[in-house]
Amino acid sequence: MQQLVMAVVVASFYQFFPIALCILSSGGGVVAEIFSNEKGLLIPLYVWPTYDGTSCVDAHYRKVAESSKAGTYTIAIVNPDNGPNYDDDLWKKASYDACIAYLIENNVEVIGYIHTKRNFPNIDGYRSIEAITADIDFWKDNYPDVSGIFIDEVTNRWPDATFDSRESANDVYKEIIDYVIDAKDYGRAVINPGGPYFEELVVSSYSGNPKVISVVFESPANRFLPPNDADCLSILNTETQGSFAPGPWCQYIPNWDGIEPLQSAMESDGSIATAQSAVMVYNNNGDDDHNNVLKTQEMIQHGIDANIGWFYITDKSVWSDTPSQEIMDAQSEMLRQQQQTCQDSSLRFDFKPGRKKKNCKQIAKKKEKRCRKESSKENCPVTCKEEEPSCTCFETQGEFIYDSRKGNTKNCEWVAMKSEARCRHNSARSHCPKICGVC
Repeated sequence: MQQLVMAVVVASFYQFFPIALCILSSGGGVVAEIFSNEKGLLIPLYVWPTYDGTSCVDAHYRKVAESSKAGTYTIAIVNPDNGPNYDDDLWKKASYDACIAYLIENNVEVIGYIHTKRNFPNIDGYRSIEAITADIDFWKDNYPDVSGIFIDEVTNRWPDATFDSRESANDVYKEIIDYVIDAKDYGRAVINPGGPYFEELVVSSYSGNPKVISVVFESPANRFLPPNDADCLSILNTETQGSFAPGPWCQYIPNWDGIEPLQSAMESDGSIATAQSAVMVYNNNGDDDHNNVLKTQEMIQHGIDANIGWFYITDKSVWSDTPSQEIMDAQSEMLRQQQQTCQDSSLRFDFKPGRKKKNCKQIAKKKEKRCRKESSKENCPVTCKEEEPSCTCFETQGEFIYDSRKGNTKNCEWVAMKSEARCRHNSARSHCPKICGVC
């Protein structure tokens, strides 16, 4: 996926409420707490951002940020020039700096693009490992807020025998992933074979580790979901072997193409977690906008059935443009409904039968002791979260009851204006956990 291809944004969503992600620092940027069965958007954002000399004013970047602000967990891949180099163009560098910062301010995880082979589209060999690691170093040194690396041109299940093999591909890409995650301490390495790859690359060293994501499909929509209610058999060049169901394997021939071991690792034995696989689908652009939205939702469901965690579906043919707002909203909303989220109750609850009720603010004062009670865990999941929580906290969108005695309603923006004083109220603490420092 070269320069005229859009960067990847990952998003997840909770219906009705935007998510205040519990953010971890990594490489200077942010990486949210991601769980092995997490789902979200992975969007290529290969757009040179518009900058007015003061701030990011680019419509594409704002669309991505709005998705995140609405609660969709979002990873954006940025790509200044087929990698990190800005060719000493200081305006270009300032543009990327401003718009990367803007994304991160809106809880978008930003990762940087590198490519690994020579002479695209007529690839004839690997780039040297020195050149590849130099690009990774350049990202680290020049874009400190970027928190991961997108590794493109990864060998798929059918290597070019003139220079490549299964063994060499696994060795090369394991070295690159290890350099990203271990040597440079990045929080994310996304590899893009664009189709089925050799499963041992992930299973051998990164099984279940959501820091490592693989793109298993990068093709047109009609190869994922055949048009006009046709089945996958209709797009194959033989009927003798049957076909897979719609989804990431639709365009492959059972048994002959040999994708079953990867499919099993993803769908059956669990050695590749949901949060470790992604699809990127383009040309979802029929004549009927409403039907395109329905197809988007259907493709996501087929992906979920195949244990895919990250999605990007666009009605455009290149990655240098973002989807229509309708397509963006459809996938964001459906994925938000899959998000594992939690929020502390704003009400008092029975801490012990027959005793005075407590709220989550009171539980927090003696957290270690009081969180042992099941009533506390059920009513205060954010306050009582373990070191590796099973859900992501979110903030309430719109108004909530701030003072039950007076019956007045407020929102989190109001709380943020005087957070130190207003977060003393349990209702503010519960409804605005990020602003109030609960997560």
